[in-house]
Amino acid sequence: MLKNKSTVYVCNDEKYLEASYSIITYLENKFKSHNIINMSVDNKDFNIITSMLVEAVSERDDYYGIIISDFGIYSSMIANRRKYIRAVTCINEDMVEHAIINYDINILCIPHRLVEQPEIEKMIDKFVDMKRPVVISPKTYLIERL
Repeated sequence: MLKNKSTVYVCNDEKYLEASYSIITYLENKFKSHNIINMSVDNKDFNIITSMLVEAVSERDDYYGIIISDFGIYSSMIANRRKYIRAVTCINEDMVEHAIINYDINILCIPHRLVEQPEIEKMIDKFVDMKRPVVISPKTYLIERL
C-alpha cells in the first residue's frame, strides 16, 4: 500500500493519450488520498517526459510512477538507468504483485498494446493498494551511514 498522500506521476506515449486520461481519471476517483500528477502530452517528446517522470520519482521514497507505452520495454530501460529507480513492465496483476514483493518497484510500465483497460485497472489497484515490503531504501541507508 502506498503511503498516505503519496504522489503518483503518470505519463504516456503520444498514441495513448486517451488511455492515459482514463487511467488518471480512474486514479483520481478511486485513490483520493494520493496526489495524481498528469505528465501526459500530445507530442513526440516521450523520452523527455519519461525522463522527467523518472527524475521526479527518484527524488523521494513516496513518489511513484506509471508509464503507458507500446510494449513497455523501452520505458523500463530508460527508467532503470536512474539511481533508486526500480521499473518493471507488467502485463497482469500477478506480475505486479511479484514485482512489488521481490523488487519493491516504484515505476510500473504498462504495455498498452498487450493489456486491455480492465486488466490495466486491476494492475493499478495492485500497484497502489498492495502492502509494500519493509525495506530500508538505498538513500536512507546511505544517509544513516554518514
